Amino acid sequence: FLVKLLVQHPDSVPLMMLVGHHCALTRNLGLGIAEYLRASSLRPQEPLIALCLGTSYLGQVMQKNTYNRHLVCLRAFTFLDKYAKLRCPVPRPIRSPSAPVDPEEELAAARRKCLLAQEVSYNLGRAYHQINLLNLAVPYYEQTLELAVKHREEARELRRRVGGGA
Repeated sequence: FLVKLLVQHPDSVPLMMLVGHHCALTRNLGLGIAEYLRASSLRPQEPLIALCLGTSYLGQVMQKNTYNRHLVCLRAFTFLDKYAKLRCPVPRPIRSPSAPVDPEEELAAARRKCLLAQEVSYNLGRAYHQINLLNLAVPYYEQTLELAVKHREEARELRRRVGGGA
């Protein structure tokens, strides 16, 4: 059904992603990777596609019949690194320092930034965990937990400032 739709709409990235997901679920990772790569060529700045490519390559690493496992693993972490950079880019100042800042807007932006950083940390930790590199996975899991605590403290401070009028 999905392949028939994809033939009718060959440039549909959502359909490519659905076909890729279906292939990944049925453990046909080679075809799934091919669809994700097609989607990536049309939307190279989409973090979800990079994450799907990275996890699919990791799935291939775990299969018995994988040829050149190290190269496949390198490809996986190349796409996972791309995902991390796209999902949580280096922040750039949007407004001038003298412009007034809405505390609620500042709180929402800080929350979003922290949640994205937590997501990326967890996903990278999970990737290392999947290939049993626990010494590399644990720091990412710890960072995820530290970010949660940091976010709670920053949110309390911003709420205090908003409530206190400071």
